[in-house]
Amino acid sequence: MIVITTPTGQIGRQVLDRVLDSGEAVRVIARDPSRLPARVRARAEVVPGSHGDAGVITKALAGADRLFWLVPPPPFGHPGSAERYYLDFTRYRQVAVADRQAAMLRRGASQAMAQAMADMTEAQNNGIYDAEPRGPDSAAATSFRQWCHDTLKPAVQP
Repeated sequence: MIVITTPTGQIGRQVLDRVLDSGEAVRVIARDPSRLPARVRARAEVVPGSHGDAGVITKALAGADRLFWLVPPPPFGHPGSAERYYLDFTRYRQVAVADRQAAMLRRGASQAMAQAMADMTEAQNNGIYDAEPRGPDSAAATSFRQWCHDTLKPAVQP
C-alpha cells in the first residue's frame, strides 16, 4: 500500500495516475475528496483531511509500506523563506532515528514503512544529498526528477 499526498495537485495527480495504472494498492489524503476524479474514488482508499494534520497522517499510514509526501508551496504573500515554511509545515524537530521508528510502529505503521523511513533518515543524516547535516536551521534540496527515476519508476513499472 502506498499513501499519496496532494492527489489533486500537479505533481501528486501524475504520481497517482501512474500508481493506479500499475495496479498497486493506493490510499490518498485529500482535503476535498469531491475534487478527486471518479476513477480515483473508485480505485483508491481516501482519507479526508490535510497531510499537515498528524491525526490524518497517522490514519493514512496504518498498514502502508510506502509514502509519497509532497509539501505544498507557501501561499502567495507568505512572510519568510520557503525553507522556513517547509520546516514549519513539517513541524521539524530532531528525533533519534530509533525513537522515530518506534513511534511509527506504535502508531500503526508497518515494519517495512518504519524501516524505510529510518533508512531514509540515516541516509540524509549521512549526507546523501551532499548537504550539511540536517538540523532545525537547515534543509537539503531534493531532486524530484531523480527520485522519480530511481525510486518511483522501478516501483510502478514491471
